[in-house]
Amino acid sequence: MAARRNRPRSRPRRPAAPQPPPAPAASAPAASAPAEVPAASASIASAASAARAAGPAAPSEPARKLTASGVDRGRSLAAFLADRLAIAAPDADALIRRGSVYIGRRRIEDPTRLITAGDQVSVHAAPRGRAIGRQSSARASAVALPVATWVVHRDREVIVVDKPAGVASQATRAASAGALDRMVTEALDHEARLLHRLDRDASGLVLFTRTAAAHRRFSDLLATARLERTYCAAVWGHWPKPEGALSGSIGRDADDHRRMAVGQGRPALTRFRLIRHGSGPGGEPVSLLQLDLVTGRTHQIRVHLSHAGHPVCGDALYGEGHPPLDRLFLHAHRLAWPGATPVVAPVPEALSDLVG
Repeated sequence: MAARRNRPRSRPRRPAAPQPPPAPAASAPAASAPAEVPAASASIASAASAARAAGPAAPSEPARKLTASGVDRGRSLAAFLADRLAIAAPDADALIRRGSVYIGRRRIEDPTRLITAGDQVSVHAAPRGRAIGRQSSARASAVALPVATWVVHRDREVIVVDKPAGVASQATRAASAGALDRMVTEALDHEARLLHRLDRDASGLVLFTRTAAAHRRFSDLLATARLERTYCAAVWGHWPKPEGALSGSIGRDADDHRRMAVGQGRPALTRFRLIRHGSGPGGEPVSLLQLDLVTGRTHQIRVHLSHAGHPVCGDALYGEGHPPLDRLFLHAHRLAWPGATPVVAPVPEALSDLVG
């Protein structure tokens, strides 16, 4: 029998960089926000308004936006990124060649491209223009940037990271690769310890302590509700009250070990404030809320909101009967503790756009 010849494979053509769609006409929100809002609510509302005013969001939101100054003029894009992101040169080169880096709205794949003063450089978790499917697909593509690009605050005591949706906070025996705590200890600080967890499909701020003394101090702040944790969430339906609290003990659901349920377990308290009402996919009413955790039970916000009849948009576990979306629209927006300036992670454009 004659040997079968191996035919050379032809390389598929690389698709052209997607062009931005025209900006849609602005529309008024369905209802106004409460007349008086505290600082955290104001920051959520202003961030959401700014995102809407900027026009339609790209399929992938920038994990880091950088502006080149006069001293950067003439440097290569790879050298600029390596310096600004505190990453190795090969990592910067790989980011560019993968199509994750834009200057303005143009994707740049040449690491030697020279920087000019005023260049607006954005680094994305995945090349813009690539569609992301259901939650499983979003989860698979989330870990695409070095963890150093997610750091929003670092001092002698703590590191605060803006975690993308789809990344597990803590490694388990079944899955350790790609977990946030493993990435932080390997890339940033071998002594860092995770203080609190954030649901895999949620995004936002996660705090790591850097010393044993810091871990004791921040654990005490967490236990005594002096570490303020503010979230924003898009929920299904027309939220009925401007502000208030959700309470009820939370424990493991006896019928489904994946879920938590109200009515058993440990006491839990979530404070809420309505930011605005809007119209979501298919015209279904949605609401944007600020939520402050007083306690920190597993899935606390998701369980309390679902129990109230308004599950978080995109929640596949607690949002039965609602359209599936590409992510969980829950974001850890703000952390604050005594003696420090609050740390804030901008509201994702996808979240503010949903509550249009």
